[in-house]
Amino acid sequence: MSVKNKVLNGLKWSVLSKLIVQIFSWASTFLIIRILTPNDYGIIAIVTVFFSLVHIFAVNGFVSALVKNRSADRLSASQIFTLSLIVYLLFSFLLSFFAESISHYYDNEKIENAMYVMAIFVPLLSFCVVPNANLNRKMNFKIKAKSETISALGGTGVALVCVYSGAEFWALIYSRIAEIILSAITLNYMQKSEYGLTLSLKSAKPMFMFAAKIQLNGFIWFVYNKIDTLIIGKLLGIQPLGIYNAASEIASMPMTKVSSILNQVGFSAFVSTNNDIDASKYYLARSIRLLSLAVFPVFFGISAVANEITAVFLGSQWLDAAMIISILVFAFPLRMINATFNSFSNAMGEARFSLENTMIIASILVSAIIIGVQYGLVETAIAWVVGFSSAFSIILYRIQKKFKIRAEIIFNWVSPLFISLTMWAIIMLIEIFLLPATMHLVGVLLIKMMSGVVFICTAYMLFYKSEILQLIDKGK
Repeated sequence: MSVKNKVLNGLKWSVLSKLIVQIFSWASTFLIIRILTPNDYGIIAIVTVFFSLVHIFAVNGFVSALVKNRSADRLSASQIFTLSLIVYLLFSFLLSFFAESISHYYDNEKIENAMYVMAIFVPLLSFCVVPNANLNRKMNFKIKAKSETISALGGTGVALVCVYSGAEFWALIYSRIAEIILSAITLNYMQKSEYGLTLSLKSAKPMFMFAAKIQLNGFIWFVYNKIDTLIIGKLLGIQPLGIYNAASEIASMPMTKVSSILNQVGFSAFVSTNNDIDASKYYLARSIRLLSLAVFPVFFGISAVANEITAVFLGSQWLDAAMIISILVFAFPLRMINATFNSFSNAMGEARFSLENTMIIASILVSAIIIGVQYGLVETAIAWVVGFSSAFSIILYRIQKKFKIRAEIIFNWVSPLFISLTMWAIIMLIEIFLLPATMHLVGVLLIKMMSGVVFICTAYMLFYKSEILQLIDKGK
C-alpha cells in the first residue's frame, strides 16, 4: 500500500473511531460538567496539569523516537520500554513526594489524595509506548482506532457511573485511570509487540537523544499550555479556576480530539517520505489546507454560540464560562496548524528547530498570561489569544526560511480564516438585529447554527468547489 493510501486509510479509521467516541463522550462531558461544581473542576484542573506533564513523555518522546527509528527491532523496543518505565516510576515517586506540598500551595487538601491515586497508575503508561509506536510506524491505524475507542468509551462510562453515584471530582480521576488500564491491555493484546526489560542501553544513545529533544519540546509546550491553570489556581482561587478549566475544555474539544488524529497520522506520513522533500511538502500543504477548511468554521462557530451552549447544556452555575469559551476558540485553529508544522519539522529530523519554536511561543505566551491574569479570567483568555497569535507569526517566518517552503503553502489557511470570520460576524449581526430578545435559547442556538452552516457551505461551493471535488476524487 502506498504512503498516500496509508495516510488516507489511517485518517479514515481514526476519524471513524473518534466520531463514535465523541458522539458519546461529548454528550457525557456536558452532563458531567452540569452535575459537578466549579470547585470540583478546579481540583481536577490542578491534578490534570501534573498528570499531563507525565503523559507528554509517552506521546511526544518515546513513541516518536521509536517511530523515527524505522528499523526498530526487539532490542530497540526493549530499550525504549526500559527507559520509559524508569522515567514513569520516577515521576510516580515525585508526584507522591510533592503531593502534600502542592495541596498546601493551593490550600485544598483534596488535591493531595487525588495525586496519590493518580501516581499509582502512572507506570502503566510505559506499557503503551512500544505497541503505540509499532502501530504508528506501520501506519496500522485500524487497530489503534479500536484500542482508543474501547479505552475512551470505557473511561467515559466509568465517569458517568461515578458522577451519578455522587463521586464528585473523583469521577474524572477514576475515568482517567480506567482509560490507562484499558489502553495498556487492548494495545498489547491487539498489537503483539516483542519487548521487555534490558540493561543494554548504550547503543540506543542516538534514539534517546532524539526522544530527549522531543520531550523537552513537550515540557515547554506543557508550560505555555498549562501556566494559566497554575497561575489562576493560585491567584484567583480553585473555583474561578474551575470555571476557566471547564470553558477551556469545551472550547478545545474539537482540537484535542482532531489533533491526536493529525499528529499520529501526519508524523508517520512525514517520516515515511522524509527522503523526498517535495513529497513531504506536498503532504504538508494538503494537511494545512484540509485542516484550515474544517477547523476555522467549527471554532468560530463555537464562539458565535458560546452563550447558548453554556446556558442550555451546562446550566446557570457556568454562565461565567461563556465569554471565556467565545474568546479562547479563536486561538485553537492556529494551534492546530502550528502542531502540523511541528510534526513536519520533527519528521524531517529537526527536533531542535521544533524545540526553538516552542521556546519562542512559551516565552511570549507566558509573559502575556502573567499580565492578563492580574485583571481576571476574561483578560487571561484575551492574553492567551493575543500572545499565541503573535508567536505564531514568528514561527511561520522561521518555518518558511528553514525549509524553503513556498508562501502559498505557509499561508494557504488565510482565506478560510477570513471566510469563517465573515461567517462569525454575520451570525452575530443576525442575533443583534433579527432575533427577538424573548426567543427561547434553544431556538436562538438552532437559528445561529443553521445560519453559519448555510453561509459556510455556500462560500465553500463558490470559492473551493473544484478544490474540494479534487480532494474527494484523490481520496477515493
